[in-house]
Amino acid sequence: MTTAPEGSDFPVNQPVLGKLTERALTRFQKAIDRRIKRYLDFDKFRDHAAARLHTLASENEEIAYFLSYGFYVLEGGKTAGWDDSVVKVQFGSRPYLTAYGEPQLVYGEMSKSLRVFTEQGASLLYQRGDDGHVMCLLYPASSEREPKTVSMVVLKVVNDPSNLLNDRLLRSHLKTLAAYMAVTSLDGSPTMLQRCRYWWLHLTKQRTIGGVVRPRQIQVIAGKLLLWVATVAFSGIALFLIQRRWPEKDAVTPALLQASQAAQRKSEAQLRVLEQIRDTMAASAPTRATPSAPVKVSSPGAPAEDGK
Repeated sequence: MTTAPEGSDFPVNQPVLGKLTERALTRFQKAIDRRIKRYLDFDKFRDHAAARLHTLASENEEIAYFLSYGFYVLEGGKTAGWDDSVVKVQFGSRPYLTAYGEPQLVYGEMSKSLRVFTEQGASLLYQRGDDGHVMCLLYPASSEREPKTVSMVVLKVVNDPSNLLNDRLLRSHLKTLAAYMAVTSLDGSPTMLQRCRYWWLHLTKQRTIGGVVRPRQIQVIAGKLLLWVATVAFSGIALFLIQRRWPEKDAVTPALLQASQAAQRKSEAQLRVLEQIRDTMAASAPTRATPSAPVKVSSPGAPAEDGK
């Protein structure tokens, strides 16, 4: 049942009803039904989460590696069941260091206090929102003396909580939880596949650093790459338009043309010189004489012969 805002005249400010009202109200009711169904699907997941997740964890060797921490499925998270919109899957804590504190005077004697440092295992939180969608939040393992830079990773947003009833999805979540635990814990000894899964999470998922949710790294890298490509493309287009609008004088082509013409003239001059040399050599060569009868020449002192 709806209520009118304070100070309003409800009879005067009633919604306008028309021929499309029934169809609009039908759509609105379907949206309500979908949201209620998401609530019910999450309730089914929550009610059987402990049994199902413990069964799946017993089949996972990567989970068994961290049994010294303990493995827990908590309905309601830290509220111990009071919050019906939360399911928390987590590894427990274990001591990793024992150290003595500063000497103190106690009852007239100097004594050192003994302190035990503990490490909290990684955890996976299923948080149902008011719209019925489920946020899957992954938290790293952390020690008292060295807090992690990345405090949370948004593993997945499950728009349809009925998918959480699928064991295949839960097995994938448990493998991711084990990989995150292996990389972020002190004695994790992660495999190469677990390291790849860890870096893939940090590359493709949203993270919380310093209380601020950061965008996906792959989006940041892609954005910078697209910006660089756009800058280069814009520079090329701008240069092309400038050259088309204000063409630069070509100083190379005329120089090449002049050089080509000069070379052609030089070649023609050399050909003319060669032709002149050839003609000169042809004119100075001796001509061959035709054979004739020998002519007898008389000397001035010889007597002349009598003629007949």
